Amino acid sequence: MMKQGAPSRLAKTLCRPDLPTPEYALTLSEAFSKKRKTMKLKDSIGMVSGSIYSPCPPGCIVIDIGEEIQESHLKFFNDDFELEVLVD
Repeated sequence: MMKQGAPSRLAKTLCRPDLPTPEYALTLSEAFSKKRKTMKLKDSIGMVSGSIYSPCPPGCIVIDIGEEIQESHLKFFNDDFELEVLVD
């Protein structure tokens, strides 16, 4: 059985080696059952993503659902980027 997040890790490595290694805080099913709120990326470091974000180009997944948002994600998005984060 493949570990949660393994396909995304492989895709990130193949697509852009400079992407941070994903750190999953929740499984996909756990993440889908949580409530969400929208906030600026720069204010969401350490929180858990509520959606998948893949800016184009190149269209690689930079932040996956259930993944902990890291400071290293900031360089892939503009300063005003907003995303969904999970809340209890």
